[in-house]
Amino acid sequence: MENHENNSNCSSGSSSSNNNNSFYSSDDDAVAIHQTNMVVSLGLIIINSNWPQTRIKIWRDLDAGAELLWRDYFCPNPRFPPNVFHRIFRMRRSLFNRIVIDVVGVNSYFVQNPDACGVMGLNPHQKVTTAIRMLAYGCATDAIDEYLRIGETTVLEATRRFCKTIVRLYGK
Repeated sequence: MENHENNSNCSSGSSSSNNNNSFYSSDDDAVAIHQTNMVVSLGLIIINSNWPQTRIKIWRDLDAGAELLWRDYFCPNPRFPPNVFHRIFRMRRSLFNRIVIDVVGVNSYFVQNPDACGVMGLNPHQKVTTAIRMLAYGCATDAIDEYLRIGETTVLEATRRFCKTIVRLYGK
């Protein structure tokens, strides 16, 4: 025991170590440990609380959906030829790209932005493809989710904003 007391009284050059009752090596260590304990406690409160969880975060791998869309239809040598693109989107690729450029220029919702964690969101082609498929086929949002990896709420929001933007752009 005396050995432990002698070690705790040794000075290491910091102002807090001069205090005989100090458990931490510095004030910074004490603050860091306190903050960590607060975060852990808050996390346990949230996890063990009776608060209803209204949203479930599902990792959709948006980059894989964007890459698949790009390789299938928009890269220099796409998997599907122009006639398949025309059949699926009911327009030529050049018209589709023109619509994407126009929509992005008018409505900032269609611009790809990072979220609060710095993860990049959906790209404009994904959002416009979502809206056009909903309008062209009237398909369920789940069908779009499987291919483009976009959630139901985002599909509906993209379609709603796309329609308003198209009316503002081209409707007269």
